[in-house]
Amino acid sequence: MLLKEKGYKLTEQRQIIWNIMMESLGEHLSTKDIWEIARKKDHTLGVATVYRTLQIMDELGMVTSFDKRDELNKYELNTEGKSSVHPHLICMGCEKIIDVAENLLISESIVKIHNKYNFEIKDIRVKCYGICAECAGKTIK
Repeated sequence: MLLKEKGYKLTEQRQIIWNIMMESLGEHLSTKDIWEIARKKDHTLGVATVYRTLQIMDELGMVTSFDKRDELNKYELNTEGKSSVHPHLICMGCEKIIDVAENLLISESIVKIHNKYNFEIKDIRVKCYGICAECAGKTIK
């Protein structure tokens, strides 16, 4: 596991958090969501451990964090098969996160940047903030 490769201990609690992320593939979980699930497996696991572990996993590229501004961050597992280019639409009304399957020509830009600057991009995080159709419908009525 990448944690060990980067010099971090793979504690039982970190393994529980990793397993939760693996079991929640494609979902966007808050720190609180992860902590509540983890507590069912280890009642001694503290929320601070979840925060620290997720921060480490985010820094290592194992998960992607979504800044929820005044609320808890949400996290999504990064998988080997998934492109690092994974745009998201984040509703400012209901805070729903929508995965965008298309890379929106970002791959073409990566090639241009690589060719012009001889720079290999490892990660791009595209987060578009706006209002989803459901919330937009609520404001019209």
